[in-house]
Amino acid sequence: MPSLTQLRAMIDRGLAVAALKQLDVLAAQRPVPAGVNRLRGLALYSENDFTDADVALASALTQDPHDEESAQLRGLTLFRLGRPADAIPLLESASSWTSQTRIDPNYVLALCYVDTNQYDKARAAFATQYGFAPDSAPAYLLAARMLLRRDGLPVAQQFATKALELDPQLPLAHLLLGEVALAGEHLDTAIAEFEKERSRSPLDGSIYDRLGDAYSRSGDYAKAQQSLQRALLLEPNATDLIFCSVRFC
Repeated sequence: MPSLTQLRAMIDRGLAVAALKQLDVLAAQRPVPAGVNRLRGLALYSENDFTDADVALASALTQDPHDEESAQLRGLTLFRLGRPADAIPLLESASSWTSQTRIDPNYVLALCYVDTNQYDKARAAFATQYGFAPDSAPAYLLAARMLLRRDGLPVAQQFATKALELDPQLPLAHLLLGEVALAGEHLDTAIAEFEKERSRSPLDGSIYDRLGDAYSRSGDYAKAQQSLQRALLLEPNATDLIFCSVRFC
């Protein structure tokens, strides 16, 4: 029978199914040897079997309530199961992340806060991951970016606006406000925000790309083509921009 260290190495090498066969034998022993349920949970998580992983990790925590790795893994598992409220206490209790989790629990914790509408806590968690002060302009802008990705448009707009209030010269803030407006189909506002960002960063090809998209959606194809051609000149290797520009040729 391989040792637990060897079984973990198997899981890390992508041999979770083979490791599980050995771990199931160990789990049938009474009492279950320490560390077996944690490894079973890790192996099951690696195989995307989140329901069984949760059972194994819950057993590991019953056996050792101070098992921080099992707490982190179970928090990640509950998040993947769509249970962010249950995941939060487990992720909050983790003082640091381990390489075995492969994902910074601060990031998942922040997503859990977003999914439970705790936006200020989400901002603080995102800020911790990036080393920003939680009430700083970069922290607000970072949180706005993450909220935009999860379709939290009203709060994303609120946080990006707050970031600009704290630092009127903050790079990319107007770009993000434009992206929020574009996602909400507020095209005039999006164009105005992108133009503000363009005046600050005239050599950023991505801004011209966004402008091209906004002008295209508004039906101003001449300005859309002009913006996309400018983007191409600045970012000649961006093949997706080439395809966009061709539409207006």
